[in-house]
Amino acid sequence: QRRIMLGLKDLKLRPDSQFKKVSRLEGHVLGSYHPQGGCAGTAINMGQANGFRYLLTNIHGNVGGSIQDGPSVGQSISEDAPAAARYLEVKATSFTQEVFLDEIDKYSCKWRDNYDGSTQEVQQIVPSIPSLLVNGAVGIAAGYACNHVSYNLGEVIKGTVAYIKNPKITDKALYKFITGPDLPQGARILKDDGVYAAFSSGHGSIKVYGKWEVKKVSYRKKSKRDAIIITSLASGSSERFLEKVKAAVDGGKIDQIVDAADHSSREGINIELILKAGADPQLVISQLLAHTNLYDTIGVNATAIGGAIPEMFGVKGIIAHWHKARCSALKSRYSAECVRILDRMHILDGFLTILADIDEVVKVIKSSKTRETAASNLKKRWKLSDAQASAVLAMPLSRLVNAERLELKKEKEELQ
Repeated sequence: QRRIMLGLKDLKLRPDSQFKKVSRLEGHVLGSYHPQGGCAGTAINMGQANGFRYLLTNIHGNVGGSIQDGPSVGQSISEDAPAAARYLEVKATSFTQEVFLDEIDKYSCKWRDNYDGSTQEVQQIVPSIPSLLVNGAVGIAAGYACNHVSYNLGEVIKGTVAYIKNPKITDKALYKFITGPDLPQGARILKDDGVYAAFSSGHGSIKVYGKWEVKKVSYRKKSKRDAIIITSLASGSSERFLEKVKAAVDGGKIDQIVDAADHSSREGINIELILKAGADPQLVISQLLAHTNLYDTIGVNATAIGGAIPEMFGVKGIIAHWHKARCSALKSRYSAECVRILDRMHILDGFLTILADIDEVVKVIKSSKTRETAASNLKKRWKLSDAQASAVLAMPLSRLVNAERLELKKEKEELQ
């Protein structure tokens, strides 16, 4: 993901730029940074709303069976795979641009040689917010597994501000700002001890439910029947849900459903389960919760690398490590910026010094036989440094006008 972001920056695929083929991005990333294998699938995955709470890439084209925008963003209708990379186009999202790409510079990021030493790649990007909290991560590497859940962006920022104001804030106090996970698929969470355990220690079990309602519907144009209308699932797709319902009915685990209709669309999931006459809707709901993805349990294992080894972190621990890294990155950036400003102010001082005595300066330069002699005379006469003398000699004649002196003074005041 980090190398793909660097590729987005290299190709200038900003949120307000034109889309370019995913294959073009993949070719650049593989050639410059990532020779281990294809990355198109990852670039597309970074733009799938059912996997990321806040999308990292903006994909133009068929990204699969999930709803990409609107009130039902994140929900999955089908298990359809995305189109091939050659048919899809990509650019950065505003989130990626502001949180990651705008933070990539030579001073605040760690850099290293790429695989063949032909260029440099970013070793670590310190984002402008603790991004691990707002976009969860699932994976395994070197024997360590992790499963981070996503939290709401606004809540995370409020909690981060509270931590910065008071680094000794307790988990319970922080829990008032970040009230629980905010999952990409928009499922309901049962807020119990498992949620708080995951929040505070990084290890816990979260119970997740879909959404449903019971209402009367027409059945075969004859009579009204009770129906369970499913509008959201705990996990997976509506396609997967119907497969599980069929398996449960065929296996005798659910025996009061007579028909099922899937009206899901880009507007959201809408599955109609029609019950037998006299059926108990609450019993059927309990059976659906037991045998389908209307209910799910998420095991949180918030393992991350804080220092040299993987550790398990609660939300406060992740914010604390991000804050430490962020302060270090900003100090490096602003220190370098201060050096550049001071260097420029030093040159401006030289310009303002000679502009106050410009006729004499011109006379000294004209009387000097070589550039080196002119620089030496300027340094002696007006006590200029090497850098100032070189800048004065490179100064175009147009900068000798009075209006230019006012501009130089204004620039110095702004830098000061």
